[in-house]
Amino acid sequence: MSLRETLSYSTSRERFRQQAEEHGWQLAALEPPSSSSADGPADGPADGPADGPANSGETSGASIDVACRGPDDASRTLVVTAGLHGVEGYFGSSLLLDWLRAAEGLPTQATASPLRLLAVHCLNPFGYVHRRRTNAQNIDLNRNFMLRGERYTDAPRFDAELDALMHPTGPDAWRTFFRLRLAWMAARRGPKRVQQAIAGGQAGNPRGLFFGGLSPSPFVAWCEQHWPRIVLPPGVGPRDSNHQITHFDLHSGLGAFGSLKLLLQPGIDPAGVQWMRSRFGGAMVVPPPPADAGPKGTARPTGRARPTARAGDLPYQARGTWGRWLQNRFPHGCYRYACAEFGTYNALHVLAALRQENFAWHHYGAGSAEHERAADRLRDTFYPPSTRWRATVRAKFLSLATAAAHPAADDTPGK
Repeated sequence: MSLRETLSYSTSRERFRQQAEEHGWQLAALEPPSSSSADGPADGPADGPADGPANSGETSGASIDVACRGPDDASRTLVVTAGLHGVEGYFGSSLLLDWLRAAEGLPTQATASPLRLLAVHCLNPFGYVHRRRTNAQNIDLNRNFMLRGERYTDAPRFDAELDALMHPTGPDAWRTFFRLRLAWMAARRGPKRVQQAIAGGQAGNPRGLFFGGLSPSPFVAWCEQHWPRIVLPPGVGPRDSNHQITHFDLHSGLGAFGSLKLLLQPGIDPAGVQWMRSRFGGAMVVPPPPADAGPKGTARPTGRARPTARAGDLPYQARGTWGRWLQNRFPHGCYRYACAEFGTYNALHVLAALRQENFAWHHYGAGSAEHERAADRLRDTFYPPSTRWRATVRAKFLSLATAAAHPAADDTPGK
């Protein structure tokens, strides 16, 4: 397959299931959440072509496929998921195919710490099919998971200047010197402040980028119903504190070309942060900000110690993330989530591709020539057609997952 060829959703799903069966994984197919919701526009332009069937938001024949291997009495589960941001499923599903093969020889039956392995193919089939980051209601699923007591409407809103820049109107408005204007805004306001305002999650524009929704999306209810049964062995309940779950959620688009960072989420226990650092190296693991820290995170370390990633290394802090919600649903210290973020292009490139695709979707519609071009560009932004990038990312991912699978003395929950 050439670098420019990518797998359609149906072909990717078929290969995932075939690979799993060939290498001894057990398979389950779950119906994805309904795409019907009153929380935002299903799609379609406000000032362009009328809505139609092509933008109805339905993805017929889709499923969320789960592959599992390992003993039912395991004390640990290693979970790898892909496609929460649909368009990132192209790169994520390719890594899962590698993982299904590579995991065959892992010591899942280790007597001291038996292990279950889980691979979840595509959490957002709609986004994968349409090469969009969001679900059918334009909701960024990784901004939609609020904890008890938090309100969706408390999310920030773009100010008028930023909203006009990120969400242009008119046939050719997206072409108007976006990178130059955004760079100038960053110079005036500060780059980190601008990136936080754009990517942290917003509630003011349902057709805009990084929209976190105004209420829980159907995927939240889907996770409440299915996720404990997916990740826990038979007979283990969601409040059982004797089972340790490590979860790598595959993402791309943030960071240097081919880099890997493990972005930890608020709510992870301190022992979990230490476990991640000792297992994968302090330079790879980016801890969450302390509970009492602002956006700038922690102080810069001094001396000649080995480089360690800091909370301040995050370019922004997202609101309503899936990982924080998951860690809150399980006993303290028993669920350790990391966003495994693989870098592609610089932030200006990524934001420009997101902006162009979002504009084309809402103003021209699915299936239009304009959206096809923009969607292909967005896919290539998150899954670069580069032999070097793909080989580097594959090697780093397999090294990460293999290291996580091997038992260690500190794998006891809560330690």
